[in-house]
Amino acid sequence: MNSDSDTRSPDIITFPSVIFAVFLIIGLITDRALSDILNISGYPIKFGFSFIILGVILLAWSWLTFATAKTCIDIRKSTKQLVTIGPYKYYRNPMYLAYVLMYLGISIFFGHMATLLLLIPCLFALHYFAIEKEENYLKARFGEQYITYRSRVRRWF
Repeated sequence: MNSDSDTRSPDIITFPSVIFAVFLIIGLITDRALSDILNISGYPIKFGFSFIILGVILLAWSWLTFATAKTCIDIRKSTKQLVTIGPYKYYRNPMYLAYVLMYLGISIFFGHMATLLLLIPCLFALHYFAIEKEENYLKARFGEQYITYRSRVRRWF
């Protein structure tokens, strides 16, 4: 393990959920302004609602897994252990995947195309402002254990 200053926290400027919320709000405002131009026809409410429910379930499972492992969800605090059970056995970032599913669901539920399209820059922002920093932190904090985990488990799918 490296020095304490390298492993204190991932040094992320904001919560990843805030990144999703900012892009969602910008998308909803844009869709509201361009309502007649960019709507998804048919408003597939059931399809969108399914994504929202899947996202909520995955997020709850992720939170419960962290609680069971007795480690902190707050990215501003030091991680006590590398969680590799529950949804973390399948995805390195199940909470972020849950946010993506909910974002997609909200966009589809309301039929908002601009909101849906803004998911792409949202994912780039998430990657550069959260995921990269978080992965570098975990590598510094857990070393070979994290490298092995990263080689076995995909980031998203």
